[in-house]
Amino acid sequence: MRTIFARNVDEAIQKGVYLLNETGMPISPRGMPTLEVPCPVATVYSHPMECVCFHPGRKINPFFHFFEALWILGGREDVDYVAQFNPNMRQFSDNGKVFHAPYGYRLRQHFGFDQLNQAICILKEDPDTRQVVLSIWDPKVDLGMRTKDLPCNDMIMLKVRDNKLYMRVCCRSNDMIWGAYGANAVQFSFIMEYIANGAGYGIGTYTQISDSFHVYTENTQGSKQKENWEKLCEYNGKEILSPYEATGDEQVFHDRLFAPGNKEQFDAELDVFLAITANKLPITKNSLQLPFFSYCAVPMYELWTYWKIYNNGGISSAYEEFTKAHPWPNTIRSNDWIARSLQWVKERENNA
Repeated sequence: MRTIFARNVDEAIQKGVYLLNETGMPISPRGMPTLEVPCPVATVYSHPMECVCFHPGRKINPFFHFFEALWILGGREDVDYVAQFNPNMRQFSDNGKVFHAPYGYRLRQHFGFDQLNQAICILKEDPDTRQVVLSIWDPKVDLGMRTKDLPCNDMIMLKVRDNKLYMRVCCRSNDMIWGAYGANAVQFSFIMEYIANGAGYGIGTYTQISDSFHVYTENTQGSKQKENWEKLCEYNGKEILSPYEATGDEQVFHDRLFAPGNKEQFDAELDVFLAITANKLPITKNSLQLPFFSYCAVPMYELWTYWKIYNNGGISSAYEEFTKAHPWPNTIRSNDWIARSLQWVKERENNA
């Protein structure tokens, strides 16, 4: 077992690239050239809520990561919702309508009860328990199944110590770029915070245990893995300062999902938000009251809408339209998700 200790996903990427360059062995599962660490790898995040990737060598789509995480918390399985932010997701559905093993649906509906709510109740009643284990893998429908969407992350273990929630996620197969330090870091930090806030605890460490920790060295499934890996290798060994650790105007902060005691309101507003954005309806100021939605989720969707209009030739600049609506100075510009999304939009407009 190799262990990567990191403050956040930016630091984890740096250490993961180094580890793969030092120890990675070439394999070729299903004919896809791959580098794999020859033993399981545990990544331990000391600040798991700092899940937005700002690493200059990794060009994430922050809109997809953000809205997919909310879709997971909503317990959904539909392809159309996430495909509006990442059309490439359609290729992972067997029928084009739903996914075989969407994490949120598995955790909240698939087994006939809501595992997240059950975990919150148990952790409230017995903070010392070691028996809260959530299942994503279902051997009845996954073992031996031929599907485009076999779950990579399979089990979540939770415990409370020193009034903080600690989470360990077990993963059978973890692509470092697209999985471990891409979508997974966001997906499970959202789940962790949801449970911690719902049960009234602070945030401890989040550990992701990857049985197969790897990276694809050639392009597969319509993605640019080769280019991403080569770009990350250019930064191998260099010091990267995350905006979470910066000072002044360069610093960004995490906007919590909800305060302890507001879980029911968050659940209700999440349902409203997902319904509105699934149907591309206008969001009124009175639709959502929690700061997370008002100052993070709604502006994110507004920026995404500007970007889509810009791509269709409707406006001159999505970046300018958004900054007109939210002029500086405004704390919304220091929110980690808004900051990364503005950076993403500006980069693409400059390239265009």
